[in-house]
Amino acid sequence: MSRTAVITTRIDPEMKKRLDVILKCLGLSMSEAINIFCSQIILNNGLPFEVKIPSKETIQVLSDTDQGKKLVKCKDVNDLFARLGI
Repeated sequence: MSRTAVITTRIDPEMKKRLDVILKCLGLSMSEAINIFCSQIILNNGLPFEVKIPSKETIQVLSDTDQGKKLVKCKDVNDLFARLGI
């Protein structure tokens, strides 16, 4: 019996490019990342994160951020807290 099973999936080519860059920085292959994800599903007896439909406000914020609107860049956490008045 084979020691591995094959999973075939289709994803957006741009998403794959972005994943490849991030995983390379982490020193992981796509297969290793998928194995980690699957292990976490087993350990959590479900997805290892909350899945829900975002609110209209969240969708708008994400859309604005993607377009560079309302995005405030901070040089460090202290700058962030200062801008938040904390």
